[in-house]
Amino acid sequence: MERHPLNITTNSAHQHALLLQYPQYSTGPRMVMLHGSGVAGEYTWTYLCNYLRGWSEILLLDLAEMGQSRFALDMPWQASSYATQLQELLERLDWQTFDLAAYSFGGMVAWAWMNQHPLDGRLFLLEPAMLGGVEPATLVNKAEAYRQLSHQLMAQPDRLDLYREFLDIVSPVRPDNPQADELTATRLAENPAGFARALNTVATELMQHADEFVQWQAPVSGMSFVGSLSPQEMHQRHQMLAEQNLPSWQYVSIAGADHRLVYTHSRQIAAAMNKMV
Repeated sequence: MERHPLNITTNSAHQHALLLQYPQYSTGPRMVMLHGSGVAGEYTWTYLCNYLRGWSEILLLDLAEMGQSRFALDMPWQASSYATQLQELLERLDWQTFDLAAYSFGGMVAWAWMNQHPLDGRLFLLEPAMLGGVEPATLVNKAEAYRQLSHQLMAQPDRLDLYREFLDIVSPVRPDNPQADELTATRLAENPAGFARALNTVATELMQHADEFVQWQAPVSGMSFVGSLSPQEMHQRHQMLAEQNLPSWQYVSIAGADHRLVYTHSRQIAAAMNKMV
């Protein structure tokens, strides 16, 4: 694997990304990977990328205000702002055909980007923010929790208990592991403003598009992953997604995982993804 840091200024953002190249798979497809709220792309995806096989190049970008990327303009607090950032980077790199993997908040960004651009490749979703339940009320309730937490974080960014409260929202039945919770909270607290903005963005989109999200269908073939410890309504939503998109969509429940599945169960996720190359 070859690692190439990229620092590119586009119209909307000063962008940082990491390009991974795999010479042994030079004829394979490319992939773009979108991280979740608050944590940079490289940290989110490094473990999983160690187990991926078949992709020639993988692009791990930092969404703006997270990692090393920053908006250069006063962009709206909407998923479309991050989608604009993504599209500008793709145009600069001349990437037109690729697979797309998106985790949590990154799933919301992927949705916004696909609303404007056709995806010429497969889609991999890891507990995406917009597919949390089969009823609009479930999404609206989660949006209200996110918005309240976002406002608290903007006012008191040093309160580590607020980051643990986020874990209570996304992983209410996670294993009892205070050390792991502390590590996650500390990592999220490294960029409180970017994390709070991402949460507020998710809340806004869930409020405005709850009815759409419970009916959304994948525009391309792909696969979604949900931790077995995550809420049942999320599993139901992804089962529905697979049923709506048969036979081109697969739903995978990762045993023993919660919302942090991309960090804790990278090998299992990569093994499933590798089968689709």
